[in-house]
Amino acid sequence: MDIDVVTAMFANVDVGPTDGSTTSTSFAADGGLVIDMTAGATYEKLVSIMALLIDREIINQGTAQMYMSLDGGMNTAFLNELELTNSQYTSVKNAETGLIQGWGPIEFIRYGSGADVPDPILPVSGGVRTGYCIAPGALQFRVQKELKTDIVKLDQTHYDTWSISTQMTYGLVRVDARKILKVTTTV
Repeated sequence: MDIDVVTAMFANVDVGPTDGSTTSTSFAADGGLVIDMTAGATYEKLVSIMALLIDREIINQGTAQMYMSLDGGMNTAFLNELELTNSQYTSVKNAETGLIQGWGPIEFIRYGSGADVPDPILPVSGGVRTGYCIAPGALQFRVQKELKTDIVKLDQTHYDTWSISTQMTYGLVRVDARKILKVTTTV
C-alpha cells in the first residue's frame, strides 16, 4: 500500500467532467513544490520546510500532524545536527535510540534505500531519490470503478438468511498538492 500512496502523491491527476473531456494536471502545475536535499539533509532544510508550510497556510490553524519520508542517509545526517539531538534544543532522545523520530509536527516514516532493496518504495532515478513531506487532506481514497453487488440466499438451514457481497476497487487521488512537498535526496 505504501507504494500506492507515494505514487498517488506525484502522479498526474485528471480533472474535469466525467464525459471524457478531462485535463491531466501534473504535480507541479497543481501547486506542488520540490525541496532539494541532494546537498544534504540539514536542520536548516527542516526550518525552511516549516516556513513554507506556514506561508502556504497548511499548519497555521493549530498543529497539524505531518509525515515525512526518511532513509538511512537522512537519519544519519539528522543525527549529526546538534539542534535535533542536543537536550538544549529537544526533549526527544534521538541520539540514544539512533533514530530520528520526528521534529515539531513532522513525524518521520523510515524507508529502506540501500542496494539491498530490489524494489524501493521511494522512487529513484539518476541517483536521486524522491521522498515526501505530507499534511492531512492532501490525498483521498476514492472508488475508481463501479460497485458489483451480489445478493445470495444462504442454504436452507437458516430461515430467511441472505448474504450481500460488494466488490469495489479503491484508489488514491491527490486533492491538494499544496499539502505535499516532494523531497529529493541523493542515493
